[in-house]
Amino acid sequence: IAMEHKSVTIYSVEGLSGYIRLRRSFDYDVQSSYWLTLRTTIFNARPQFSHIHVYISIRNENNFIPQCHHVYEEITLVEQHQTPFIQIKAVDKEKDDQLNYAIVEGDEKQLFYIDSNNGQISFQRPMHQRQDKRIYVLTIRVSDSGRPTLSSDCLLKVNVLRRKDVRPQFLHNENENTYYFELPEINRSRLKQRLFQIVAILNLPEKMQFNNNLQIRYRLLDPTKHFVINKETGYIAARQSLTSYSIYSFQIEAFTVIPSLFQNEIYSSNKKYRSISQRIQMPVKVQILPFSRSTVNQMKIIHTIPLIQELLSNKQVGDEIMNLNQFDTKKSENRTKWFILNGIMNQTKYFHVNLHTGQLFLIRSIMKLISDYQSLNITINETDDWKTVIIYQITIRIISINIENRLKFTQLNYYVSIVENIPVGVEITQMNINSTNSSSCTYGIQNVERKKSDGLFRINHYNGIVSTARLLNKQTNGGYDQHILTIVSHCHQDNLVEFYVISTRLHINILDLENDNMKNMSSILVTEKNDYQFLKQNYIVIINSTFLNEKKELVKFQLDKSNKIINFKPKINSGDPYGLFTIENHSLILLDQRRTRLYKYPLMLTIINDSINCTVTIYISNIGLQMICPVCKLT
Repeated sequence: IAMEHKSVTIYSVEGLSGYIRLRRSFDYDVQSSYWLTLRTTIFNARPQFSHIHVYISIRNENNFIPQCHHVYEEITLVEQHQTPFIQIKAVDKEKDDQLNYAIVEGDEKQLFYIDSNNGQISFQRPMHQRQDKRIYVLTIRVSDSGRPTLSSDCLLKVNVLRRKDVRPQFLHNENENTYYFELPEINRSRLKQRLFQIVAILNLPEKMQFNNNLQIRYRLLDPTKHFVINKETGYIAARQSLTSYSIYSFQIEAFTVIPSLFQNEIYSSNKKYRSISQRIQMPVKVQILPFSRSTVNQMKIIHTIPLIQELLSNKQVGDEIMNLNQFDTKKSENRTKWFILNGIMNQTKYFHVNLHTGQLFLIRSIMKLISDYQSLNITINETDDWKTVIIYQITIRIISINIENRLKFTQLNYYVSIVENIPVGVEITQMNINSTNSSSCTYGIQNVERKKSDGLFRINHYNGIVSTARLLNKQTNGGYDQHILTIVSHCHQDNLVEFYVISTRLHINILDLENDNMKNMSSILVTEKNDYQFLKQNYIVIINSTFLNEKKELVKFQLDKSNKIINFKPKINSGDPYGLFTIENHSLILLDQRRTRLYKYPLMLTIINDSINCTVTIYISNIGLQMICPVCKLT
């Protein structure tokens, strides 16, 4: 009896007894049914051959474990009631699986509520000022609806601010109870141009300044309706002409808001905000002087002064950076000066210059500034008559000192290939963190992608070395040639109380021992450590699907040995049963671009050279593919 079908890679048949045996395990998500064609040969008989067709239907077994999009998240928010503030998202590769969410740890006083269907988390009761903590670490369990039920955990760190913590403060001299400004007269041609800025700031705890979405909004209370204010920046402009010798009085109101979550992203430009703080007010008086205002282009430039200012990273919101009035190049006495900040809005929004004194302040968290810039340029114009101007061109260099930079893994994804007969306890790889000060971190395997990958590997909690915990025989472990592990590391801050979590993914390829080359290499791959390796352990390639019968070079392989790059003779070990790829002149070649649809992507090729290996992950794109519409021929 012989088998006449491509399913020979899954089944084998005993020629004399007729028993059909499995060569590897089924996977319902890859293929849910099989047709087998068996041929029976009877010698000295007519007809000599007979055929039988066997249909095999695979029953679905829950195999994939739900995976959180983020293993660890951190959020800073203000106490609120029955309003979702974050949504935990997860994915399950099982078809039509309904995910359920639950808080299983960290909420002993039942302060939080999670919607079991969509993962949205909110407060379910008001906070008690003295009884409730300000920092919570919640363990969220995501479960599927399969049989058996599979689940994984993710962590959410919640920093809770009370409403009194987010009450804004106006940036002004404590001895002044009123803002006082002097302006030139404004005619109709200057309406709705920026005149001056009112600034309020938030003095938050240092560790809570970065992971929050708090914003300040402004409101102008002007019964005469001569002025208008930008509610986001605090800049004030005239909406009516301002005449000489007039004095205008009005009130400015500031309050803290937070955006409403879970809106339709199509209308994100019209975000709604909720007020979460008390409103503070400050009276403003504006006196109009008897001369007209000119633009910078109309004024004569007296001096252009370049300045370099170092901004230390320990500066707090509201701190003074420099005072331009100290230069006083014109030596004017008893004359009003005006200082006007210019530049790119994304850079100038971090600073405020006092209109009359020339004091430059930091008004946003420097942690946000450091994440975007190492240095930036701003321009400040100084005038006392609106006819001549002094231009200060300031380069601000950010100097990092005493910053608790969070550690992270050196790679978002690690790739390693091993043979299936590797002994138990052999070290496979080591997870590396990008710092010499990683002794405050401990490692762990948070979850695995497939159920049958669970328990196959272990990790040293202190040095991050991953080793085998059980034999990796494919037939007993689901027939899988790849295992994906989520590795986490808990890192403590200097005070050893605060901590954060970083994560990465480890992809472990199991090489096929039935390949003759691997039989000879199996012991070498386990025991031998080489002083050379591939220039990259993992290559990512994106190919386009076209109708061209042409070759295409995808990757140029090289070795890194003793800091010298040398060529070598790599070979494809596994991942290409249809022979669509080859290696010529040390390059991976796609032989026929028309046949790219033979495979399901991403496709993983294992490349070997003597006792070392690397992985090529290939993705396919439809960009540039021009489909030919079928045309019905009438004749």
